[in-house]
Amino acid sequence: MTLTLAELREHLTALDVRWEAPDEEPSITATAWECEHYRDSMGSRTLFVFLILDDEGQLLSLQTQPLFDLSIVRFAGPLATRMLELTSERLAARFVREDGGPQVALRIDLPIFDGQLGTGQLQFVLEQILATVDETHTELRTVAERGQSGGFQSDPAGDAP
Repeated sequence: MTLTLAELREHLTALDVRWEAPDEEPSITATAWECEHYRDSMGSRTLFVFLILDDEGQLLSLQTQPLFDLSIVRFAGPLATRMLELTSERLAARFVREDGGPQVALRIDLPIFDGQLGTGQLQFVLEQILATVDETHTELRTVAERGQSGGFQSDPAGDAP
């Protein structure tokens, strides 16, 4: 038994989550959320989370829009270090780079066993990815711009002092 897109979207509807399914990528379901602390490069508080169901219906991935572009971040080394630390502190969430490119997003992979996904389970992982972005974005932006988080500071080359 596998999870279907229709079942996934029924769970979203049951949670009163507005979603869209882009025509060009039918296996992707897009949702948009207003955040308290998160701001994109244009200052918007809207965070897009994409739900991607694999072809077999056995893996559901939740992934944010790109959060940082490492090609334009002044302190990429300290930012990458802090992201790695946060990944080890958070339940199931990890920062990823698509195809080795410079853009970094947050992702949670959720294996679907026996084709069963509960509405509460989906709500939990949605809350986890949103909370992780909203709670950490201010700190990560500071690290990206200033090379410091708390008492740690670095030079622009990304090397520790």
